[in-house]
Amino acid sequence: MTGGLRRTVTPSEVVGATPPREVRPVSLAIRDYLRRNHNEARGVVLAVSGGADSLALAVAAADHAERMGIPYTAAIVDHGLRPESAEEALLVEGRLRAAGLAEVVILGGQFGEPEVTHPLEGEAREFRHRLLDQYALSWAGQAGLESVEILYGHTMDDQAETVLMRLGRGASPRALAAIREHISTGTLSPRLYRGRPLLAVRRGDTEGFCRALGLEWVDDPSNSPEGTWLNVDGLPLPRTALRHSALPALREALGQDPVPALARVARMLGEDEDLLADLARRELASLREGANLELAPLADLPAALRRRVLILLWEDVAEGMITAEQVEAVDQLVTADRSGLRSPTGKCIALPGGWQARRTRETLVFERI
Repeated sequence: MTGGLRRTVTPSEVVGATPPREVRPVSLAIRDYLRRNHNEARGVVLAVSGGADSLALAVAAADHAERMGIPYTAAIVDHGLRPESAEEALLVEGRLRAAGLAEVVILGGQFGEPEVTHPLEGEAREFRHRLLDQYALSWAGQAGLESVEILYGHTMDDQAETVLMRLGRGASPRALAAIREHISTGTLSPRLYRGRPLLAVRRGDTEGFCRALGLEWVDDPSNSPEGTWLNVDGLPLPRTALRHSALPALREALGQDPVPALARVARMLGEDEDLLADLARRELASLREGANLELAPLADLPAALRRRVLILLWEDVAEGMITAEQVEAVDQLVTADRSGLRSPTGKCIALPGGWQARRTRETLVFERI
């Protein structure tokens, strides 16, 4: 925090009883999110990278959590990707404490060899999730909380970039729902959730929040087209290229900012996916016996619903990602109606992790080979 603070303050004092105009978009978004999703039995872990988005999230969420009596802690993840990352993590910790956050921890790379070698293919993201999940569950268990939610600082701009990137890769409607605002990660105890309260807020709003309160943020060089990290062809990382090249070009071509429209597409597809997922879960319960599905009623389902049933069963019995092409191949196996030498009975489709889908006369079987 610029200028330093000579006494211990609270986040609410930093934000103020009547926040400046530049602070309100972030503050109101987080207040509304916490009112919808939280109570004193659910704590929050504030995931902080040190950038403007996560710094604004941390200070605003700490402010409202204290006002609402919600337990919270802040966690900084040091990926160990750059020599200066440990020093930056300590700098961010100091800024959070200066802003009144009493409980701040640093997780990750500064305690040993880097565990992430390059921020491509989700490696860094999976590292973050693993560390934050472990810390959140441990912290919540020690605090005696029924559930805990990790809050991330993703904004509307991040959502638009994700939609555009997945669209360019031919993603399914399910994937185009992109970053979800509030999800459960399973049936762990304490129950673990992930939340993104700032998906209706622009990146410029988080920077405005920090400027108004004198909060200095860290710029990640991987987000710059001239930054440290490039892909194997020597070009900027995909998200960085979208941010600095594709989206500005699209804005110029359309004559308007495409970010709100892309984010709106993600929100509408997310609502559709929630409905279809609920219908698919009901169908799965009625068709399933172990890792098997009744073939005839499965084949009679509408294609969109049938494929979601297949994905739900896969996610329940197996590990690893199944591609759209693999789902399509299994779906074709289900709907094939041939006899004689070309009968699909007994035919198998190879799937990740040593699994396969096999058709019998009456069932579709998922099995490990």
